[in-house]
Amino acid sequence: MQAMQPKPDAVKFAAPSATVLVAREQSGALEVLMLRRSESMRFIGGMWVFPGGRTDAADFQADAQRQIPAELRERWTRRFQTAEGTALGERDAVALHLAACRETFEEAGLQLAVEQLVYFGHWISPAVSSQRFDTRFFVTALPEGQSIALNEHESSEHAWVSPDDALRAGNVSEAMAPPTRVMLHDLAATYRRHGRLSALLRAEVEREVPPIMPAVQTTGSVWDILMPWDAQYASVAGTGATRNWPAHLVDLPSRMSIKSRRPQAAPAEPEGER
Repeated sequence: MQAMQPKPDAVKFAAPSATVLVAREQSGALEVLMLRRSESMRFIGGMWVFPGGRTDAADFQADAQRQIPAELRERWTRRFQTAEGTALGERDAVALHLAACRETFEEAGLQLAVEQLVYFGHWISPAVSSQRFDTRFFVTALPEGQSIALNEHESSEHAWVSPDDALRAGNVSEAMAPPTRVMLHDLAATYRRHGRLSALLRAEVEREVPPIMPAVQTTGSVWDILMPWDAQYASVAGTGATRNWPAHLVDLPSRMSIKSRRPQAAPAEPEGER
């Protein structure tokens, strides 16, 4: 098994992005919205993803940012950090929330309330990835009375699925990036712990959200993706920082294997690693 290492001058910038796990309860069971990217899309065509994407200039406009109450801006600034553990900054923290809502509207036609987003995960593409993203994951409830209006240019279909069912369906789980799979595991486990979506959203407002940068090892055309809480993670050169990981992460799968579509490069992550 060989650890992937980037060339010294080849590490790409990790683009800030945001994605949303829009959830609902049906007959007492949790379901999450997933979109299937159109096969014609140049990037990750055919993959199942959550709505989301990169921040853009609209998310940084002063008028848009000023509409966010000061209390929220302060909380987001306090909680959002860079991969190195330093403060991210108010403008960037607010922009990520605005991007999450904007992208969900553009892709699925849902108008989310920014104050209802619960910060749930932070993933950074490995340095060997062909495209890199620094992605914040949010969870929120499906707004009452709204329905999906799919952007058919980007997505070919949508589905409301239980996280467990999505992970058990081989043809679906194989068409998801590792962060998507782990976030489904996390959402399912957190829901079981709290029992109701409303309880989950209340209890997880202050959850610990450390940055996660997987490591990549190869065996032929198979890529082993190691999470930072895996026992072998620290032995892979070029990985992120090690730390004491919160219990809600260490109980999740610590590695997974995928077959590379492109043997010459690390497997691409979905836009926003969603």
